[in-house]
Amino acid sequence: MKQLFFLCVLATISFMSCQSEPTETKKSESPEHTTETKSGEVLNRDFNTMEVAELKQVLDNNSDNIILVDVRTPEEVAQGIIDGAKVIDFSSSDFGDQIKQLPEGKKVIMYCAVGGRSARACAMLSGTGRGDVYNLRGGIEAWKRAGYPLAK
Repeated sequence: MKQLFFLCVLATISFMSCQSEPTETKKSESPEHTTETKSGEVLNRDFNTMEVAELKQVLDNNSDNIILVDVRTPEEVAQGIIDGAKVIDFSSSDFGDQIKQLPEGKKVIMYCAVGGRSARACAMLSGTGRGDVYNLRGGIEAWKRAGYPLAK
């Protein structure tokens, strides 16, 4: 009798675990909208993505409303940078403090070599409640492939 009861409970639990997730899950709570850092910290991925052509258009028309941030290392930056970018090295010990000090009221667009570090940086900044954070899709490599200029 105990075995039959146990099997019924086990079957009920298995059946319930196959039910679909609730449809009203907040974006920032679902796993595809989070990033885990090397230290195991889970960060919000509730940020936007910008294509290189869109960034080029923004820079050509009105760059007063944006803050462009290059999160690459000094060695990478020495090979070229998108004109007007502020450099904040993602690997620096005070990176988190530096990005939190970026002025409010402007779009923050971050890039790195191909988009991985800048996505983590965007997650960190958007996790502070900022909604005006953008990751440049493909990073500076996509910018170069598009034939756009670099500053030295």
